[in-house]
Amino acid sequence: MQTALEEWRREPVELKCPACGSKKIGTRPTLTGKYPRFCPICKHYFDQPDNFVCDCAAPGSQSKCHDCPNFRKLLIAVKTKAETLQSHSLEELQNQVDLDS
Repeated sequence: MQTALEEWRREPVELKCPACGSKKIGTRPTLTGKYPRFCPICKHYFDQPDNFVCDCAAPGSQSKCHDCPNFRKLLIAVKTKAETLQSHSLEELQNQVDLDS
């Protein structure tokens, strides 16, 4: 768990389509003056900043964290780890905590 927390900000956010994963991304102006991202491969529109800068003191501490792809990866890692720990007894979990300390 500690490893996931230590690495959660290290990956740069890659600009790609959330629907198909394509890295060929364009922008299209709208009537409101916004420039949403556009994927020419699957025709999907989405919003994603060019450079998502993380300045959070702790994961999930700001509302913008929920839009951060790195935070989403952290949530998946935490969920996966929690699922693997469900089958352990209380004694096994306490031993694991003692080893990590």
